[in-house]
Amino acid sequence: MKKILSLIVIILFCQILSAQTLEELNALGIKYAKKEKFDEALSAFDKAINLYPNSTRYLHK
Repeated sequence: MKKILSLIVIILFCQILSAQTLEELNALGIKYAKKEKFDEALSAFDKAINLYPNSTRYLHK
């Protein structure tokens, strides 16, 4: 059971790592925030900021 749970966590984390565009990361962060998965949401938003520090686009809709 622990292996299955670990695999699920890895898959969810890989979604964050595989999203490459600002829009994808923003959407992923919003999706996690709506599900009250705030750590995952923060990770997605942090990655967006790190990958696109000079973006003039807002990170909200």
